[in-house]
Amino acid sequence: MNTSRIIATFGTVAVAVAATVAFAQSSRSQGDAVAQAEAAPVKNAVTYARVLDAPSQKVWAVVSGADSWAEWIPFLSASECEGDHVGAKRVCVMLDPGNQMGLDGYRIQEEILENNDETRTFRYSISNPPLPLSGFEGTVQVLPQGDQSLVFWTATFNAAQEASEPNRQMLVQMYHGSLVGLEAHANN
Repeated sequence: MNTSRIIATFGTVAVAVAATVAFAQSSRSQGDAVAQAEAAPVKNAVTYARVLDAPSQKVWAVVSGADSWAEWIPFLSASECEGDHVGAKRVCVMLDPGNQMGLDGYRIQEEILENNDETRTFRYSISNPPLPLSGFEGTVQVLPQGDQSLVFWTATFNAAQEASEPNRQMLVQMYHGSLVGLEAHANN
């Protein structure tokens, strides 16, 4: 029986904006402070979860191998890493057939923040995301689910209010395709 379930949770939490403090410390008008607050980036969170028909130890072995992500993520042509330890730098090269988004060959610069065998958690940051956002951190966690795995992929990032929803939708699509690839790769 295939118990694959997809759960997507979207959340937006506004980053605290010190408009009141800025207003109090300057001679700006109240209208300027409100306009500044509206233009401030907001903190976003996306969590995508999927049950994979593969044992958690196999799935974790694939995820924790930081230099092999291009083998199972369909939009990467290469991933090069100086190791899989905390602080290691990784470069992921994007694959964009036909260069439809103008990202073919784009080199994503990452740093590994956590690679924990006990909790089966892999966390990383991206310093130059290919989407209009900043402060990006991603986390992949693999949990046992009987003979299967429950995988959560979470991202937090800052984006302008008008870019928040398109960025979240793009990440969910990317994570869906990646977890389908992860499942296939873990079963090879």
